Amino acid sequence: MTLGEKIKDLRKKANISQEELAEKVGVSRQAVTKWENDSGLPDIENLKSIASLFNISIDELLDYKKQLLGNVLLEETYSLDNIVKAKGTRSKEETLVITKFPKATNIYALLKKKKWSWKKDLFWFLVEPAYSPELEDTIENGIYSLFLVEEKDKQYLVTMKKGNMKVIQLKTLFNDKQLVVDGYVYRKHYKVK
Repeated sequence: MTLGEKIKDLRKKANISQEELAEKVGVSRQAVTKWENDSGLPDIENLKSIASLFNISIDELLDYKKQLLGNVLLEETYSLDNIVKAKGTRSKEETLVITKFPKATNIYALLKKKKWSWKKDLFWFLVEPAYSPELEDTIENGIYSLFLVEEKDKQYLVTMKKGNMKVIQLKTLFNDKQLVVDGYVYRKHYKVK
């Protein structure tokens, strides 16, 4: 569902007209028409107003995760038993990703961190500095590796977890050092290739 379709759907479910939505957000009816036809995008202030009006978060409005992540291109099991760590790599997982993507121009190891408020960060730092809920999540769900693979103008997110590898093509390019998706912050940790 596009952003325009989502705005239109929310507006119809709330049983308000384009003119009423425009008035509540503080724009013209023509602007709302452009948004709903995907021929224009609301600015950040308008997104905040729309999200607030329909009592949802901006992330829910943008459906950011679905806009960012594309289709799963590959899902397979793997074993590191017969993998010999290549020179210059830090792990067998890195070696496996390099062999899976021989045409890759860049490969980055990623860090994934649950996005906490400063209050939660401070609480865990003061209460138990050696413990983190993120660590518990990693232990419960299996330690895994994340990689960003770049091939020409395409990017792939590679997850390796409990012997299962998944390759997902990114719809939105990861150009900065970090990206926030579904409450997690993904950061480029270091360059593998």
